Order: sequence, then structure tokens, then C-alpha cells
Amino acid sequence: FPVTISCMMKSIPRQSLFSCALSLLGMLGTPGSLFGQAATAYLPVVEPGRSLIGVPLDYPPLLSGNISRFLPPSSLQLAESDSSGESWPLSSHHCYLEIVGPFNHPWLGHRLELDEVATRKAGAGVVALDLASTLNTAWPRPDLAGASVVIRPHLTLQGLFEKNLSYRLAELRAEALKFWLSAAGGPPWLVEPRSSPQGGLVWAALSKGRIRPVQEGETILPPGKSVQVESRLLTTLRTSLTGVPKTHPCRSPLSAGPNLLAYPYPAPMRLGFDWGNPSPGVIGSSEVRNSDQISFWSQDARRFLTYGYFQPSGSPQGIWREIRSLGGSVPSWGAQPPQPVILEPGEGWIYRKISADPNHTFNPPKP
Repeated sequence: FPVTISCMMKSIPRQSLFSCALSLLGMLGTPGSLFGQAATAYLPVVEPGRSLIGVPLDYPPLLSGNISRFLPPSSLQLAESDSSGESWPLSSHHCYLEIVGPFNHPWLGHRLELDEVATRKAGAGVVALDLASTLNTAWPRPDLAGASVVIRPHLTLQGLFEKNLSYRLAELRAEALKFWLSAAGGPPWLVEPRSSPQGGLVWAALSKGRIRPVQEGETILPPGKSVQVESRLLTTLRTSLTGVPKTHPCRSPLSAGPNLLAYPYPAPMRLGFDWGNPSPGVIGSSEVRNSDQISFWSQDARRFLTYGYFQPSGSPQGIWREIRSLGGSVPSWGAQPPQPVILEPGEGWIYRKISADPNHTFNPPKP
């Protein structure tokens, strides 16, 4: 059955916030628009305070097909394409192409950004890629041939929150609601929704000491990423998204420093088991400052916990252990947790990487 994921952030214990309840939701959009996948509803609820929110669903695909060949330098020829019935390509949305099969294809889980303008001008069955986008997970090559793909619209902050915020314009004073988004190769950057003096809602960012308007294409929330929220609203902010669950690996390259992440599947994430398990990309050390670290809210939402990957020199693999720093003391290793650390669906975290990992991949939850 389809699943409703209900997420309330940081006001009551976490294990009850991210409860999952079964709900019959039917199919989305036009017949065949989900290509056989059942609809799933995600219902994040943002309470006043700070939180990290991810989205464990994708928008339904607009098009599916197979890549017959790569057309250098930046186009792909699709064969056997199947449209959802939506007008394609969309003129008002930024879209991406995702490789969803076969299971052994070297490009499985990668995403390539589309150039919507060039695609509209291209011939039948041809999609043009935006090679300048920092959201591409790899550079296109001839070995893309044979891949099964879908094309989806991107999820954006506007798409997720704007409808609900439009009813609360009187509350959107400066700094009433802040969103921090991941930036490729740099620290997270700040976006704020505000009520416009002319009426309506505007999205703004602070750039070089000045407020500038933000376009929807700048607030994309890619699969596997989270957004950090600080809400000074007096009451709960509710929103919803209906989409489809991902069933294949999800590529999510990481930069050195802080990365805002979330498990891109509608299932709990067990640290060190479903994600963060020993791999060449996870850097461990016997010294706290030299280890990869993950930070997230405690289950009672009162503490911001940090775990590091503890791996003594010469050990073939390490373990995640809590990092403690009491009274301004130098951070030190705590005990190994007696039970696996679990982050619930839609719960984000900050992953501080010692060095970049261009090959980082999320995998579906293990049995």
C-alpha cells in the first residue's frame, strides 16, 4: 500500500515525530503518470525552532525511456520513450534525467541536469544537458548508452513551502523563517521567504551585504540533501508533497566540510548499516579532529549530537562513536552506542567531511 510519512520537527520526542501510517492515496495525475508506482504522501511539519528536513520521495517522472546514444558534446538520444501525459518539456520547471537501470549499469543512480530551452529546440527524442550545472553527478560519456532513464521536475523550496506560506504573509517579517541550502564546494547559504510590500511572497538571499531576489531554480533540493530551517513563526508550519519512493542507488557527491544530507528513501536510516558503513569514502581516525563527523538532533530534541568515525591506525574498519565536549573542553570520544543510531524518514543531518567524496552513494535500505 502507499505510505503517508508524517514528520513533525523538534517539539516532542523524535521517535513519535516521524511516525509512518498506512493510507490509501490512489494514483497521481494522469493514468500512467507514475509508471506503475503507487503514490506516497510526505507531510513535514515544522515547529518553531531549528530543524533539518529532508524529502524521502521524488516527484513522479514526466518521461521514461532508454538512452540509445550519446550525442557529443551535451545531448542524448532516447529510444522507446514513454510520456506521463504531461506537456514535455516543461517551461516553468527545472528538470533532471536520472539513470534508474539496469542494475549493473555503471551510471545507475547518476543524475544529469537538463537544458530545457535547448531541449525544446532539439529534434524528436533528443534531450540537451546543462553541462555547466553543479548538480550534475558526473560528466556525460558514450557509455551512457543502454541506460534506462526517467526525467523528473526538481523539488524546490518554493514548491514545497510556498503554497502554505502564501496564507501567512503577515507573519513573514525579516528573519521570521530561514532556510540554509547546500552549495557545491562551499558552506550552506541562506534563503528567506518574505512578504512583499506590493503584496505576495518573495524569496530573498543576502549577497555581498545586499538583499537580492532568488529564483526558483536556485532553491533546488536534490535527492539526498536536506535543508536547515530556523523558524521564529509563532505556530506550526505544515506542508505536503505527494511523490514516489526511490528504489535504486542515489549518487550524491560530497564536498570537504559541511554537507546537509538526508536519507533519500522512506525508511529509517541505521547509521553504519544503511549508510555510513565502512567504505573507501568514509574517513576514520583515532583523533576526533581527523575523522568524518555526523551531527543531528537527539531523540528528545534537546541535544544536538555529533558522532565521529573512530578507526585506530591499522584497523581494517571503524565504528561510529559519540563525540563529547563538556564545558568547552577539547572534544573526545564517548562510548560506542549500545544500540544502532537510527534517523527517521525525512530527518536531516550535517555530515562534515575531512575530504571530498565525488563517488558518495546512498543505497536502498537493507532487509
